[in-house]
Amino acid sequence: MIGEGREPWATYIDLLVGEINKAAGATDRPLILFGHSRGAAPATCVAYRLGTRVKKVYIVACGAMKAQEPTGWELLSQRFKEGGDRDLLKWFSSIQPDNLLLRRTAFEASLREFEEQITSSKMMSDMLHVMRTQYRDAMFPDPDRDFGCMPVPIMAVSPLQDEACQPDHCEARARTRGTSYQ
Repeated sequence: MIGEGREPWATYIDLLVGEINKAAGATDRPLILFGHSRGAAPATCVAYRLGTRVKKVYIVACGAMKAQEPTGWELLSQRFKEGGDRDLLKWFSSIQPDNLLLRRTAFEASLREFEEQITSSKMMSDMLHVMRTQYRDAMFPDPDRDFGCMPVPIMAVSPLQDEACQPDHCEARARTRGTSYQ
């Protein structure tokens, strides 16, 4: 599903719940959900929607969503809209520090070289297309509509070298659930 902003998110969650129910073979089968990075938002929203049917949610490498505040992904999308393709690649390079080609393209290439590399490299062109869809022109949850306090235990795993999801930042999840947080 393709869409941008907050409006299409509820429909996206409807589609996920429908696919989960189809795969589970029932609408009452207990579930465990996993969400990694950008996938933490849909996992959290599905858990909120399905309530006690979800027995636990595992979140990896993503800070907490907070009620009545835009998600980090929404803020990132706004930043990328202001900055352009080079900012997208700089951010992506920052989370993949060992990718020499990405770093050189994002940080060291002149404007002409940057444009040449993007247009002549299928890999770079395809990667930018995916990044524009997933991060810049993305959809994200409405913090007043799509998530809130839920009776689902959450376990969050924080990679310590990722400044965006340090343990204290992940602990904010404790405010979005009604049971245990690990």
